[in-house]
Amino acid sequence: IYDQAGRPVPGATIIVDGIRRQIADLNGRFVVPGLRSGAHAVTAQRQDFETVHLRLHFERRTEVLYIRMISMDQILELAEARIAAREWPQARQLLERATKMDRSNPLLRFESAILAFRTGDPEGGLRMLTPLLETKPADPTACLLAADICEAGLGDTARAEAYLKEYLGQREDAEARARLQKLQSPDSSTSPAP
Repeated sequence: IYDQAGRPVPGATIIVDGIRRQIADLNGRFVVPGLRSGAHAVTAQRQDFETVHLRLHFERRTEVLYIRMISMDQILELAEARIAAREWPQARQLLERATKMDRSNPLLRFESAILAFRTGDPEGGLRMLTPLLETKPADPTACLLAADICEAGLGDTARAEAYLKEYLGQREDAEARARLQKLQSPDSSTSPAP
């Protein structure tokens, strides 16, 4: 069993015909003793990986089965690349797959917020960030994105200022500080690009 980069997936559980369970070793290998030739249903699963379901026909005990699994991190990397390329349907599909694995994953929430914002749903983007913003202290990267969404997507400079202050309370960032000062000045009329 290997991931999308060709690395072994140790600890993956292999279920054959719903009853035979094996665990992949450190090299991603497993053996199913006593397997008869014929058709079999095979499932491979591991936490933080997408479950794989296969229907296979085995003839000989010496046959080798290669299973390729994709991790949450790999799906999110692909989604990030699709967002950067403005391939919204593909990005959305990848994020939906990741949601089935772990809807509370912070990076999934962040990427989903970016997708919502960039496809014209700033309120949806802010909702995706809410759990990250409610932690104490709030996730600094989420604060920065929330400031972008509030300023550029919603035109709410007061909320943008609040998120920038929260961010600057955790990190020193000259660019963010200059942005906050600009928002606080009476002639503030420009917004950052999403």
